[in-house]
Amino acid sequence: MKVIVSKDHQGHTGAKEMRYDQMIPMSESPDRVDIILGALNESGFLTSKTSGFWSR
Repeated sequence: MKVIVSKDHQGHTGAKEMRYDQMIPMSESPDRVDIILGALNESGFLTSKTSGFWSR
């Protein structure tokens, strides 16, 4: 499986999202992506970094 990410994810942050009938703080954040990428890297799933993208 390829994992592709760019630095553009750093700018992807929203204030709120709709869940059921309420507006709540966003669950997705740039920090969450970094945490997931770190875990994938530590587990050996990310094996190469090319052109600013991680891929396997």
